[in-house]
Amino acid sequence: MKRYKTFPLDVLIDALKGPVLLLVIPSLWYGIGGIGSFSVRELFLYTAASHLIVLLPIYVSFPVARMIRTGFLSSLLTKPVNLSAYLFLRNLGSTVISLLSALVTFLFIYHVYGGVNLPLFFLGVLLTLVFYLLLGQSIGYLATWFYTIWGFQSILVYLPSLLVGGSLIPLDLLPSWLVRLASFLPWKSLHYDVAMIVLGRTPNFLPLLLWIFALLILERIVFSIAVRKWESWGG
Repeated sequence: MKRYKTFPLDVLIDALKGPVLLLVIPSLWYGIGGIGSFSVRELFLYTAASHLIVLLPIYVSFPVARMIRTGFLSSLLTKPVNLSAYLFLRNLGSTVISLLSALVTFLFIYHVYGGVNLPLFFLGVLLTLVFYLLLGQSIGYLATWFYTIWGFQSILVYLPSLLVGGSLIPLDLLPSWLVRLASFLPWKSLHYDVAMIVLGRTPNFLPLLLWIFALLILERIVFSIAVRKWESWGG
């Protein structure tokens, strides 16, 4: 909300970019004949579901990094605050706000094209959100040692979701060797498997839960190492 107050034009941009992308991307696929076994209905449903998911990690890492650079997190070390929980809830609020316009567009397309399994899909989105909040915090902590974290964000979030997650192109349309590689990585469970729920695919959340558990351990390890550095800064 602070961002929207400071940059009012962002309200219009965020409201329009979701609907525009959800019309342009399926239209391009259809125009070049690259929809594989997907029907036009399934293509729009998948794109809407996938676009909703891909927005989750946007506003996570960089606020954490900014609070580290400004010394804000160091100042909280003297207060009775659980820093990990504080960051998680703060980023949760920012992410939910960013999803509102995309959620409206998704629900419109879902009802127009006859999607299914809406409660299970939202459960998958919730698990994906938890994963990305934990991953985003872990990446943000790296600002303790690195001046910029753009590279880590690209390598661990954006590129994998595009190339092996199915957020831009469904895995069904990719080469078989790339699909096999994706099965060993978390982004397939985060994007493709969750988006396919609205097309009637039976979900299997076990891999996603295991990845969340592994990431929770990683976040605890990185946090425990980073907090020592913050304390040495005089927090």
